[in-house]
Amino acid sequence: MNPYVHTGQRVRFQDVDHAGIVFFAKFYEYCHVAYEDFVEEILGLGPRDFFEVRELGAPLVATRSEHFKPLFHGDRLTVKAHVCQLGRSSMTMAYSIENQDGVECTRVWMKHAFITRVGFKSIPIPDEIRVNLQPFVFLEKEP
Repeated sequence: MNPYVHTGQRVRFQDVDHAGIVFFAKFYEYCHVAYEDFVEEILGLGPRDFFEVRELGAPLVATRSEHFKPLFHGDRLTVKAHVCQLGRSSMTMAYSIENQDGVECTRVWMKHAFITRVGFKSIPIPDEIRVNLQPFVFLEKEP
């Protein structure tokens, strides 16, 4: 299994707190940027296709993070992502955020539930999405 690798993000001045390290909520933003690009590049669904044409939603229903090393203003990030749990109507993406030296600084887990946009009803993950997720599935237990 090879993870999806997302590069190009860096820690901006507005991302750090008074101590000079990345504010914890920003890690979720870094992962969500990688997730949006994953959906477009791997699943072939741009925002309009996903939300308006297919009328799908995949809101977050659970998140978790672990922090190992701080990130600082100017650090360049690599976000590696894979699907660690794949259910009938939900999936959990696991993310590893590394600095420019390849040091893992943070792990993040984000669980998405697939729903209809109208009525917000749970639906099975569409088959065409499930097929495109398969190369990135590495099942593991979330700590």
